[in-house]
Amino acid sequence: MKPLGWSIEMNIIDLYRYRVKKALSLASLFLPSNYPFNKFSFNQGYSYNTIIGNAIPKSGTYLLESLLREISGCNSLSSASDNRTHILLHSYQTIKPDSILFEYPLHATRTFSKLFPGQSCAAHIPYDARVAQFFEANKNYKHIFMYRDIRDVLVSYVNFVTNSPNFAQHRATKRQQQVYKSINEDQRFLDAMERMPPHFFKQFSIWLFDENTLSISFESLYNELVNLDDSKDDSIVNNIRSFLGVDNSDISISKNVLGRGHTSSGNKDKFGQYKDKLSINIKEEYCRRGYPEVNSLFGYNS
Repeated sequence: MKPLGWSIEMNIIDLYRYRVKKALSLASLFLPSNYPFNKFSFNQGYSYNTIIGNAIPKSGTYLLESLLREISGCNSLSSASDNRTHILLHSYQTIKPDSILFEYPLHATRTFSKLFPGQSCAAHIPYDARVAQFFEANKNYKHIFMYRDIRDVLVSYVNFVTNSPNFAQHRATKRQQQVYKSINEDQRFLDAMERMPPHFFKQFSIWLFDENTLSISFESLYNELVNLDDSKDDSIVNNIRSFLGVDNSDISISKNVLGRGHTSSGNKDKFGQYKDKLSINIKEEYCRRGYPEVNSLFGYNS
């Protein structure tokens, strides 16, 4: 059976490397930790873990994916170059005020189980105890979660749906874009709030307290990459390297990771866009619906 995410572009060398890495991973279960074979590496200093780059939608998922690819040397299953979406992307409507649809976490863990060591994937995974238990039981799966100010998430979502040709790939999304273009800005934000209510974000916020998850903010990561200040011991990039267990600090991170995703808006101002985009009426509605309380869970004052 071919690995999930297989595409015609995968050549025989890639498949060979995946199979050897899988064999090494299985062999390591029966060998002492100091056995030389366990230290074998195609790319010295890179990761043999399976990496899940998880983010709230419109919070820099492709930025995180591109960065993880550079840091870990992993092969990504969801590639911006061929317009495939994140393999675990779910519809916003699957989030209910009281729970998540039962099938969703089961689908997520099944998908994880099919990944090879040395592969990564981008995802939008709200917290679920069964998914968290999977990470607890499988320490070779490294889960990194990225979040963003909810107000900028709403702005990014409205901009993306309204203006991006990459959004209108299917009949339903094309229709949604047509509707957005026909209504005013306030109506777009009201629709976005219906699709992503406060409990949608609250479900993601629980990852902040999961001991097997590294949580980072979009703002701090983007700011660091723009300045390429990768020399601090406590930098975000070095924290990610440490979490993944890779030792390649001598390899610099390229600015090419910025703006490469096909869902990228191209806007240079990534922080505080809501200050100019949200009208007084929408700001009042944002508060009335209870977003500020949820946004504070991520450390934002609103």
